[in-house]
Amino acid sequence: MADNDILNIFTQRMDELINSHLILAEKSISQLLKCIAATPLFTEVITDTLSSVNYSDEFNNSRITYIKDGKNRIKFVLPAQKERIFTLVVCLLTEIDTGRRNLLDFLKEYYSDIDDTLSFKRFCDAILIPFKKAGENILKITAFDETNEIYQTENYFASLTAEISPKQTKNIIIQLDKFAEDLEKQKLIAAAQKQECYLISNALKNAVVTKNLTLAKLFWISFKNTVKANRVNSSYLPKIQKLLADAKIL
Repeated sequence: MADNDILNIFTQRMDELINSHLILAEKSISQLLKCIAATPLFTEVITDTLSSVNYSDEFNNSRITYIKDGKNRIKFVLPAQKERIFTLVVCLLTEIDTGRRNLLDFLKEYYSDIDDTLSFKRFCDAILIPFKKAGENILKITAFDETNEIYQTENYFASLTAEISPKQTKNIIIQLDKFAEDLEKQKLIAAAQKQECYLISNALKNAVVTKNLTLAKLFWISFKNTVKANRVNSSYLPKIQKLLADAKIL
């Protein structure tokens, strides 16, 4: 898919969400997240950002306390860097999509207005529109090689493995899904830690489905390190690693 096509799809999904009614917003969020998960540039940005910035810390740092009318109030302020904006909002929307955070409660806490519709409008202005701009800017960035010669991002991500069979793909996905199911049951793991693991797990799954060798290798390393860093049950790692190796991805 050409870069312009990816940009157009992302912009369309964002416009659908921003222009949707609050009742239909969660459906639009799901469609948007599917688009993001299928876009290598986005998943690479998310992986790189989460390797250096913890989502839980980023979320807490975005909660700014101030005094108005003699009362303590809280506002939600996005970070300045586009990559951090993008990753923070993706994590937030994923929490909403998976039911770990209630959208209406979030609106009432940070964007309260005379009715829910206006609260959602404030949310769009403060969060979704800057997020849309960050995503579009990420997609518009032109990558350079070491000699500063321009090359297309499409070529960079076109390293495919033709060896992987549908059966191998299915087996890898089964193990990643089992990992996600087991992760959901682990009571001692914080929601933010789980979220990081889910994001990287889904990115790895997408890379395998699209048979992208470059991204699959990148996300396997990120997935493995994220699981271990968050002290999540790592018993699935050896089997997933073997399946990836058998498929000649590693």
